Amino acid sequence: MRNTNRNFPFLLVVLAALWLALSGHGGGTPQVVDQPVGDDALVTVWTEPDEPRVGDEVHITVALYRAVEGHDEPIDQAQVQVRLKGPSGATPRLLPAEFVPGPPPLYAVDTTLDRPGPWQVEVLVTTANAQGQVSFELQVAPADRAPRWLPWAALGLLAVLAVFAWRRRAS
Repeated sequence: MRNTNRNFPFLLVVLAALWLALSGHGGGTPQVVDQPVGDDALVTVWTEPDEPRVGDEVHITVALYRAVEGHDEPIDQAQVQVRLKGPSGATPRLLPAEFVPGPPPLYAVDTTLDRPGPWQVEVLVTTANAQGQVSFELQVAPADRAPRWLPWAALGLLAVLAVFAWRRRAS
């Protein structure tokens, strides 16, 4: 019976690591999928987090590619910009997307949105053979009232209490 109690802290660490991995950066929510830009390029756009709030860092990821003989060929020589138009009173912004090399190559913008409501997002694309844009609306919720560190503090306290309980039972 003590053998199972010895595994408890290990199980707690594994569950915490799994929760952190699942709550970390991912692909996000698809906003535009395989939309043509010009004669030659297709665009896919994701945003993260799934439900952005005022003050959250919002990641906008763009994939550009050509459909060539049954497979997708990434476009890594392009200029990509993101134009953000917020609800009334918000200052419009034009942000250059950073090229992120790797399989697949992507373009990314990280920004913070300062007003709740609908934001119009336009992705402007210029390649050697194509120029155009895609757009979508991103709904931004009001900021959280609870401090962002509160769930982490609660998880840490739970871990400390679990270790103390396990040691008490083991002795």
